[in-house]
Amino acid sequence: TLKAHFQTRKVALVHPAEAMNTASANALLKILEEPPEGALLLLVSHRPGRLPATVRSRCQKLRLRPPAWSETLQWLGERGAEAGGRTLSGAPLAIQAELATSGTGTLDAVLDLLLGVMHGECSMTDASRMVGDAAPGALIDATDTLVCAALQMANGQPPTNLELPVSRARDLQSITDNLNSRCLFEFLDALAESRAILQRSSGVRGTEVFENVINRWARFGVNA
Repeated sequence: TLKAHFQTRKVALVHPAEAMNTASANALLKILEEPPEGALLLLVSHRPGRLPATVRSRCQKLRLRPPAWSETLQWLGERGAEAGGRTLSGAPLAIQAELATSGTGTLDAVLDLLLGVMHGECSMTDASRMVGDAAPGALIDATDTLVCAALQMANGQPPTNLELPVSRARDLQSITDNLNSRCLFEFLDALAESRAILQRSSGVRGTEVFENVINRWARFGVNA
Protein backbone atom coordinates (compact mmCIF):
# COMPACT_ATOMS: atom_id res chain seq x y z
CA THR A 1 0.00 0.00 0.00
CA LEU A 2 3.06 2.28 0.14
CA LYS A 3 4.02 4.47 -2.80
CA ALA A 4 6.80 3.21 -5.04
CA HIS A 5 10.23 4.78 -4.47
CA PHE A 6 11.13 4.52 -8.16
CA GLN A 7 8.95 4.18 -11.26
CA THR A 8 5.46 2.77 -10.65
CA ARG A 9 5.91 -0.90 -9.79
CA LYS A 10 6.14 -2.35 -6.26
CA VAL A 11 7.25 -5.84 -5.24
CA ALA A 12 6.72 -7.64 -1.94
CA LEU A 13 8.48 -10.94 -1.20
CA VAL A 14 7.14 -13.44 1.38
CA HIS A 15 9.73 -16.18 1.91
CA PRO A 16 9.29 -18.84 3.13
CA ALA A 17 5.55 -18.39 2.72
CA GLU A 18 4.76 -21.60 4.65
CA ALA A 19 6.19 -19.97 7.79
CA MET A 20 3.11 -17.73 8.07
CA ASN A 21 0.80 -18.64 10.91
CA THR A 22 -2.97 -18.76 10.45
CA ALA A 23 -3.54 -15.16 11.51
CA SER A 24 -0.93 -13.71 9.15
CA ALA A 25 -2.13 -15.87 6.24
CA ASN A 26 -5.72 -14.73 6.78
CA ALA A 27 -4.60 -11.11 6.98
CA LEU A 28 -3.00 -11.48 3.56
CA LEU A 29 -6.12 -12.81 1.83
CA LYS A 30 -7.74 -9.45 1.11
CA ILE A 31 -4.65 -7.95 -0.49
CA LEU A 32 -4.14 -11.12 -2.53
CA GLU A 33 -7.67 -10.78 -3.88
CA GLU A 34 -7.34 -7.08 -4.68
CA PRO A 35 -3.66 -6.05 -4.79
CA PRO A 36 -2.94 -2.32 -5.13
CA GLU A 37 -2.27 -1.04 -8.63
CA GLY A 38 1.25 -1.78 -9.78
CA ALA A 39 1.91 -4.21 -6.94
CA LEU A 40 3.39 -7.70 -7.35
CA LEU A 41 3.37 -10.12 -4.43
CA LEU A 42 5.73 -13.10 -4.59
CA LEU A 43 5.06 -15.97 -2.19
CA VAL A 44 8.00 -18.39 -2.31
CA SER A 45 7.46 -21.82 -0.80
CA HIS A 46 9.34 -25.10 -0.93
CA ARG A 47 6.33 -26.79 0.69
CA PRO A 48 3.20 -25.15 -0.79
CA GLY A 49 1.05 -27.90 0.72
CA ARG A 50 1.56 -26.22 4.11
CA LEU A 51 -0.10 -23.03 2.85
CA PRO A 52 -3.83 -22.62 3.52
CA ALA A 53 -5.99 -23.57 0.54
CA THR A 54 -7.50 -20.06 0.62
CA VAL A 55 -4.04 -18.57 -0.02
CA ARG A 56 -3.10 -21.06 -2.75
CA SER A 57 -6.36 -20.48 -4.60
CA ARG A 58 -5.66 -16.76 -4.89
CA CYS A 59 -2.18 -17.16 -6.41
CA GLN A 60 -0.87 -17.96 -9.85
CA LYS A 61 1.32 -21.02 -9.39
CA LEU A 62 4.78 -21.22 -10.97
CA ARG A 63 6.82 -24.38 -10.37
CA LEU A 64 10.57 -23.79 -10.43
CA ARG A 65 12.64 -26.96 -10.44
CA PRO A 66 16.41 -27.41 -10.21
CA PRO A 67 18.17 -28.16 -13.52
CA ALA A 68 19.23 -31.68 -14.44
CA TRP A 69 22.27 -33.02 -12.58
CA SER A 70 24.34 -33.07 -15.78
CA GLU A 71 23.70 -29.34 -16.26
CA THR A 72 24.36 -28.56 -12.60
CA LEU A 73 27.67 -30.45 -12.52
CA GLN A 74 28.78 -28.84 -15.77
CA TRP A 75 27.91 -25.37 -14.43
CA LEU A 76 29.79 -26.05 -11.19
CA GLY A 77 32.82 -27.40 -13.05
CA GLU A 78 33.00 -24.31 -15.25
CA ARG A 79 33.30 -22.25 -12.06
CA GLY A 80 35.93 -24.43 -10.46
CA ALA A 81 33.56 -25.95 -7.90
CA GLU A 82 34.39 -29.66 -7.89
CA ALA A 83 32.25 -32.11 -5.94
CA GLY A 84 35.30 -33.91 -4.55
CA GLY A 85 33.32 -37.00 -3.53
CA ARG A 86 30.68 -35.07 -1.59
CA THR A 87 26.98 -35.89 -1.53
CA LEU A 88 25.11 -33.04 -3.19
CA SER A 89 21.52 -31.82 -3.30
CA GLY A 90 19.69 -28.58 -4.01
CA ALA A 91 19.97 -25.70 -6.43
CA PRO A 92 23.29 -24.87 -8.14
CA LEU A 93 24.02 -21.68 -6.17
CA ALA A 94 23.38 -23.45 -2.86
CA ILE A 95 25.67 -26.32 -3.91
CA GLN A 96 28.35 -23.84 -4.98
CA ALA A 97 28.22 -22.23 -1.54
CA GLU A 98 28.38 -25.65 0.13
CA LEU A 99 31.44 -26.68 -1.89
CA ALA A 100 33.18 -23.43 -0.97
CA THR A 101 33.31 -24.58 2.67
CA SER A 102 36.05 -26.87 3.92
CA GLY A 103 35.52 -30.19 5.61
CA THR A 104 32.60 -32.59 5.35
CA GLY A 105 29.41 -31.32 3.73
CA THR A 106 26.13 -31.20 5.64
CA LEU A 107 24.58 -34.15 3.81
CA ASP A 108 27.61 -36.38 4.39
CA ALA A 109 27.81 -35.38 8.06
CA VAL A 110 24.12 -36.18 8.58
CA LEU A 111 24.44 -39.50 6.70
CA ASP A 112 27.36 -40.50 8.95
CA LEU A 113 25.27 -39.48 11.95
CA LEU A 114 22.23 -41.54 10.86
CA LEU A 115 24.40 -44.59 10.26
CA GLY A 116 26.22 -44.24 13.57
CA VAL A 117 23.02 -43.81 15.58
CA MET A 118 21.24 -46.64 13.75
CA HIS A 119 24.06 -49.04 14.60
CA GLY A 120 24.35 -47.81 18.19
CA GLU A 121 27.86 -46.46 17.57
CA CYS A 122 27.14 -42.76 18.10
CA SER A 123 26.09 -40.87 21.25
CA MET A 124 24.40 -37.48 21.39
CA THR A 125 27.78 -35.97 22.26
CA ASP A 126 29.21 -37.50 19.09
CA ALA A 127 26.19 -36.20 17.17
CA SER A 128 26.86 -32.60 18.18
CA ARG A 129 30.49 -32.93 17.14
CA MET A 130 29.66 -34.49 13.77
CA VAL A 131 27.23 -31.81 12.61
CA GLY A 132 29.29 -28.91 13.98
CA ASP A 133 27.70 -25.47 13.77
CA ALA A 134 25.15 -26.32 11.07
CA ALA A 135 21.76 -24.67 11.57
CA PRO A 136 19.06 -27.02 12.95
CA GLY A 137 16.76 -26.20 10.03
CA ALA A 138 19.47 -27.15 7.53
CA LEU A 139 20.11 -30.39 9.43
CA ILE A 140 16.43 -31.33 9.35
CA ASP A 141 16.26 -30.54 5.63
CA ALA A 142 19.36 -32.67 4.97
CA THR A 143 17.89 -35.54 6.99
CA ASP A 144 14.63 -35.26 5.05
CA THR A 145 16.52 -35.38 1.73
CA LEU A 146 18.45 -38.49 2.73
CA VAL A 147 15.44 -40.38 4.08
CA CYS A 148 13.40 -39.58 0.95
CA ALA A 149 16.32 -40.86 -1.15
CA ALA A 150 16.46 -44.03 0.96
CA LEU A 151 12.76 -44.61 0.31
CA GLN A 152 13.32 -44.26 -3.42
CA MET A 153 16.16 -46.78 -3.27
CA ALA A 154 14.01 -49.14 -1.21
CA ASN A 155 11.49 -49.12 -4.06
CA GLY A 156 14.10 -49.75 -6.74
CA GLN A 157 14.35 -46.15 -7.95
CA PRO A 158 17.50 -44.01 -8.15
CA PRO A 159 17.36 -40.88 -5.95
CA THR A 160 16.10 -37.98 -8.07
CA ASN A 161 17.26 -35.08 -5.92
CA LEU A 162 20.60 -36.41 -4.76
CA GLU A 163 24.02 -36.83 -6.38
CA LEU A 164 25.76 -39.66 -4.52
CA PRO A 165 29.33 -40.96 -4.81
CA VAL A 166 29.42 -44.76 -5.06
CA SER A 167 30.61 -45.23 -1.47
CA ARG A 168 27.88 -42.97 -0.13
CA ALA A 169 25.25 -44.78 -2.19
CA ARG A 170 26.29 -48.00 -0.45
CA ASP A 171 25.97 -46.28 2.92
CA LEU A 172 22.47 -45.10 2.09
CA GLN A 173 21.55 -48.55 0.81
CA SER A 174 22.54 -50.01 4.18
CA ILE A 175 19.79 -47.90 5.77
CA THR A 176 17.18 -49.38 3.44
CA ASP A 177 18.55 -52.86 4.15
CA ASN A 178 17.90 -52.44 7.88
CA LEU A 179 14.75 -50.30 8.01
CA ASN A 180 11.52 -50.95 6.17
CA SER A 181 9.50 -48.31 4.34
CA ARG A 182 7.00 -47.99 7.18
CA CYS A 183 9.76 -46.92 9.59
CA LEU A 184 11.10 -44.41 7.09
CA PHE A 185 7.66 -42.91 6.46
CA GLU A 186 7.05 -42.62 10.21
CA PHE A 187 10.36 -40.82 10.55
CA LEU A 188 9.44 -38.41 7.74
CA ASP A 189 6.30 -37.52 9.72
CA ALA A 190 8.50 -36.78 12.75
CA LEU A 191 10.72 -34.56 10.60
CA ALA A 192 7.69 -32.62 9.36
CA GLU A 193 6.54 -32.05 12.94
CA SER A 194 10.01 -30.85 13.96
CA ARG A 195 10.22 -28.47 11.00
CA ALA A 196 6.83 -27.01 11.91
CA ILE A 197 8.02 -26.41 15.48
CA LEU A 198 11.07 -24.53 14.21
CA GLN A 199 9.04 -22.41 11.80
CA ARG A 200 6.03 -21.58 13.93
CA SER A 201 7.29 -21.47 17.52
CA SER A 202 9.19 -18.54 18.97
CA GLY A 203 11.82 -19.10 21.63
CA VAL A 204 12.32 -22.79 20.82
CA ARG A 205 15.89 -24.10 20.92
CA GLY A 206 16.71 -25.52 17.53
CA THR A 207 19.43 -27.79 18.86
CA GLU A 208 16.93 -29.49 21.16
CA VAL A 209 14.52 -29.99 18.27
CA PHE A 210 17.21 -31.74 16.23
CA GLU A 211 18.29 -33.81 19.24
CA ASN A 212 14.70 -35.04 19.52
CA VAL A 213 14.84 -35.99 15.84
CA ILE A 214 17.97 -38.06 16.39
CA ASN A 215 16.52 -39.69 19.51
CA ARG A 216 13.48 -40.67 17.44
CA TRP A 217 15.79 -42.20 14.82
CA ALA A 218 17.66 -44.15 17.48
CA ARG A 219 14.45 -45.91 18.52
CA PHE A 220 14.31 -47.83 15.25
CA GLY A 221 17.57 -49.67 15.92
CA VAL A 222 19.57 -51.68 13.46
CA ASN A 223 17.04 -54.45 12.81
CA ALA A 224 13.70 -52.60 13.06
